[in-house]
Amino acid sequence: MYRKHSLIYHVMYIVLITKMSEPVLDWNKIVHMNVLTSDKQNAGNVIATANDKITVGSEGEKRQYELPKNNIERFSGSEVFLKISHAELANYELKKEVDLGKS
Repeated sequence: MYRKHSLIYHVMYIVLITKMSEPVLDWNKIVHMNVLTSDKQNAGNVIATANDKITVGSEGEKRQYELPKNNIERFSGSEVFLKISHAELANYELKKEVDLGKS
């Protein structure tokens, strides 16, 4: 009896994960979604998509990151999951330009 229930729960889990892990077919659907790194840290929200990149903005830290779309592992309808860790995210940070004309 235990094995039967265990198998049923295992199959239900696989079906649930499969439904939650959709490929991104319409990139505009992920705009405004929360972004999580591979180590489950909040990276911000998707603020734009372009040809082969997405832009993620972190409101609290006031940082923006531009990542290749191939760094997206999956999305679940409300969250985007990255293949990279929070530490690796720093490699994609957009640097703010300094306006030297103002004093």
